[in-house]
Formats: sequence, structure tokens, C-alpha cells
Amino acid sequence: AFRAGYNHADSAVVEILDPRLNFFNLMGFPATSEDHWTVGGSYGFSDMFSVDLAYVYSPKTTESFSTAGIPGFSPEISTSHREDSVSFQLAYKF
Repeated sequence: AFRAGYNHADSAVVEILDPRLNFFNLMGFPATSEDHWTVGGSYGFSDMFSVDLAYVYSPKTTESFSTAGIPGFSPEISTSHREDSVSFQLAYKF
């Protein structure tokens, strides 16, 4: 079996009024990707045993939020995120 897919969703991290939370959201939770492409497949050797392979690609995104008001920090913080992921699985049904 061959599989392919695309997903688009808004960023899970949004800017809020508290600059401290903006800092921790971008530094600790960089889930800013909005687009993902996937491709994969499965090959069954028998009714009980198969091998699966998948690849996920998410292009680079950059977010910048205000951190004005936090002493010792610049007035803005930015983070970038991109993803390449490969998975391999052996499946045995019993």
C-alpha cells in the first residue's frame, strides 16, 4: 500500500499580552509549523507480518513575539522550526 498526505493547520503558539508567556511559549514549545507533507508505504510479507516506512516534511517557519518589559531581554524573541522525519516499523499481527 502507498500513502501520501498533506495537512494545514494554524500555529499552536499564538502571541498573548504577557511577554513572559510569549518567551516561554516560543522557547519551550516551538510548534509553529503550519504545513506538513507525508509519504509512506507498507509491504505485507504475509497476512501476519509487514514492514512500513514513512517520511514527513515540514518547511521552515519563523515566529517573532514581543518580550518587551522583561528586564535583560531584547524587546522581541524569534524562533524557527522545520522538520524531516523518517519512521520504519515492523508489524506482526497475532
